[in-house]
Amino acid sequence: MGQHTILRPPSARDLGPYAVVVRQQALRGTVVVTGTVDPIRQVNLSPPQPGIVAAINVEEGEQVRAGQVLVVMDGGNLPIRIKERQALLAKAEEELALREEEFLRQQGLVQRARIVLVCAEGESHVAVASRPGISKTTVGQRRRRYPEQGMEGLQEEERSGRP
Repeated sequence: MGQHTILRPPSARDLGPYAVVVRQQALRGTVVVTGTVDPIRQVNLSPPQPGIVAAINVEEGEQVRAGQVLVVMDGGNLPIRIKERQALLAKAEEELALREEEFLRQQGLVQRARIVLVCAEGESHVAVASRPGISKTTVGQRRRRYPEQGMEGLQEEERSGRP
């Protein structure tokens, strides 16, 4: 058959080998546990520009607050880089001005070509000149120059004086 344990009333048990005197003292020993510590919130940081880290102002795991400077990037040759960027900006602005000028030139060419086209389709000189930004003089010039000069007649003529 099986093994049975006989329970005795508490007063009848011999607890001597299991009893110790309790007194306040420092514990000696190590408690080993395993587990995972989950952060309250984890955030990945990346600077807006690549560079070299000059200083890290916090330790790993340290709690931080909004607006706190965590990392300082090395400015390096910042004044030189600013001047380089300013030069690039000035060059880009010059390029933009040239492109705008070319755009306006092309826009004028398209307008003059439309004048010639609508006149060729039979629209009257007066009807074309009644459109916004078109004068009777302009319509007359384009109607006269295009048959004589072709596409060259659509180009803007050089004028003396102020632009």
